[in-house]
Amino acid sequence: MQELEINSFEEYREIVTEFGFHSWIYRGQNNYSYELNSSLYRTITTNEKIRSSTKVRKVNLVREKYEKEIITAFKNTCHIYISDLPNKTSTFDWLALMQHYGTPTRLLDFSFSPYIALYFAISGAKEDAAVYCINYKDIIKINKSSLSNLDDYYKNILQTQKDINETILVPFEPSFTNERLFAQQGVFLVPNSLNFSHHEILEKNYNDNYLKIKIGFNCFVDIISELQKMNIKASSIYPGFEGFCKSFENIGILPIMQVRHLPNLIEDP
Repeated sequence: MQELEINSFEEYREIVTEFGFHSWIYRGQNNYSYELNSSLYRTITTNEKIRSSTKVRKVNLVREKYEKEIITAFKNTCHIYISDLPNKTSTFDWLALMQHYGTPTRLLDFSFSPYIALYFAISGAKEDAAVYCINYKDIIKINKSSLSNLDDYYKNILQTQKDINETILVPFEPSFTNERLFAQQGVFLVPNSLNFSHHEILEKNYNDNYLKIKIGFNCFVDIISELQKMNIKASSIYPGFEGFCKSFENIGILPIMQVRHLPNLIEDP
């Protein structure tokens, strides 16, 4: 993995402009030290430690069994709360829906937009942040060249895989989308193993196909200002009332005249 550091919005723009449109995907993380781990990987790893603290020896959970329990429980219950649901057989569309509502899944969110990823990198950050840039088209080529039975791997991606040399990542753009996913130009990376993090799989099998850009804390004001000009802000990233409420998180970073609405200069009749 290559690592770069930027200290201005223009430096970032120069880097990502070199990447082909829809050839790369991006993920922003608001702490530079964070690695790429799915919410399900983090949840089960943490809960293994909690279980192990009460035992003489380390507890190793069969992670795929717990994932199936979560999926089944979600499918059986979600109709109580939401009515617009994916096709029953579209497992990954279901995972995308689960991810949307905060259920732990093996999916990891990315965006086709480097600027939306940059927004997420600095959103809530208290120190240097990072944007991961992944050449997903090269990942697909590597999968095809290294695995003769690639179709079987894709069909059985939820099955147990304990050999890191056989791990792959599959880019997935759900057919069943929602307003937020559409606004964020969302796409997912799906691993065929819960025994290894996205970071470990990338390092082992795709090390030359991604890079990490360090976003210096000293350039956050510059970045927020430039993203604002591109209309990349909470109210556009999070459609609806949630976006309006989140829009106040950056209050005070930009001068008030840059965030205030224009005064109504025309009197009502």
